[in-house]
Amino acid sequence: MGSSASRVIRVISLLGLVGGLFAVQVFLKEPESTLLWNELFNSGHAPLYGVLSLVVLGLLDAIRPSWQRGRRYLEAFWITFFAGAIMELLQRFGAREPQIADLLRNAAGIVALLAVAASFDRDLLPTGSRGRAKKRIVLWAGAFVALGLAFVPVIVAVGALVARDRAFPVVCGFDTVWERQLLRVSEDAEIAYRKPPDAWRRGRDDLAGYVTFLAGRYPILTLNDPYPDWTGYDSLSFTVYSELSEPATVTLWVADDHHVAGDLGSFRRRLEIKPGENRFDVPLADIRTKARNRELDLTRIHKAAIYASKVEQPFSLFLDDFRLN
Repeated sequence: MGSSASRVIRVISLLGLVGGLFAVQVFLKEPESTLLWNELFNSGHAPLYGVLSLVVLGLLDAIRPSWQRGRRYLEAFWITFFAGAIMELLQRFGAREPQIADLLRNAAGIVALLAVAASFDRDLLPTGSRGRAKKRIVLWAGAFVALGLAFVPVIVAVGALVARDRAFPVVCGFDTVWERQLLRVSEDAEIAYRKPPDAWRRGRDDLAGYVTFLAGRYPILTLNDPYPDWTGYDSLSFTVYSELSEPATVTLWVADDHHVAGDLGSFRRRLEIKPGENRFDVPLADIRTKARNRELDLTRIHKAAIYASKVEQPFSLFLDDFRLN
């Protein structure tokens, strides 16, 4: 009787822990602060589902003690993996979109922590069994590789931020793979990286951003997490080259990390793009003081963007050499 009651208490406790882990995924909101924090948040799926798989394994031990031990590990993997897949699908009804990458992170975490658990499991690897040490090393190596793969985006984000800091006061030159980790376009915009027309750059080999503003309300190219401290400089300069036969209009947008959606405390300036080369020098004093409602904090710049408004006919522009002077 005591053993049965103990098993019930264990099952209830483990189910409560399962609910708590799912609550973390449901209610913990994705941060909007920096690229690095976003990637850490996303890669956090791996340890979260790894821990969940251990809880599921504990439930199977309590509910199905007669099952062969290896089968319980396999069942723990699939139960946890499919639970994660269901959670991803449910996100379609919330603020986040399902991502295949999250499923892969889940699988990596499950494999890693189950491998570590198996390496200490005396039922699977009895003390004194032949090759026990080698099997442990293989399991630990597998766990290390699985978690390493889950955290590759974090490593890439760190590399992008280091390269960003080294390039400053160049804010974006469109030349390196690292810069492209910080650039995003909306669904109604596209970006490619091309050699500029010879008429503009006269045969130079460096690349420029070729941005296409498709039909839409606000197609936008955003540079997330530029080097944040813009103090000590006078202006933001950049060049736009147009192969169009008619002028076009875009808007420069700069926001600090106090900005929230719908906030008017950000800087906007409409720019007329004439055919050929257009060079702009925007005073940082304007960026700081001519935002609506409040001054921008030039020590905490968070985003810079170029967008078009209410586009009916798609058009493309070359952008290059965003830098502080």
